[in-house]
Amino acid sequence: MDMPTGSEVFQVAAEIEDTSRVFYENLAHAAHSEEISAVCRKLAAQEQSHQRLFLRMHENYGRNWPTRKMSAGELAAAETEVRHQIIPDPKQVRQVALRGTAADALDMAIGMEDSAVRFYSSLLPGTAGADADAIRMIIREEIEHKKTLTYLRGNL
Repeated sequence: MDMPTGSEVFQVAAEIEDTSRVFYENLAHAAHSEEISAVCRKLAAQEQSHQRLFLRMHENYGRNWPTRKMSAGELAAAETEVRHQIIPDPKQVRQVALRGTAADALDMAIGMEDSAVRFYSSLLPGTAGADADAIRMIIREEIEHKKTLTYLRGNL
């Protein structure tokens, strides 16, 4: 991904959150236990909430800075490029679905948040001003989500 604008990062972030929501919904359906299903349904709801937040952040960003709606093709290409950096390996997902525990599902979710923070952090060099601020806002949100997941994991 070339150095993106803040507008583009918000759009891609919202798309990644939607992909994560679908991921958790599918994992909930495939899970061998109601415990994992319940955790995954909660994670899917959190991702949907995150998507709405990033879309609102994009709207607010657009009040002060120029925005350009990415085409469906551009958005799909960008999302595909970053998805493999955030979504876990299919073997790991299968293991959690077939034999995992709620703790395993939360550990996987925490790993996804770590990967998201690393990805967005990798975009910071070479950006400045409002674009860098937009990326930092997303990173802060991902870190907060990781804290929530870590708290849930610690209270199992």
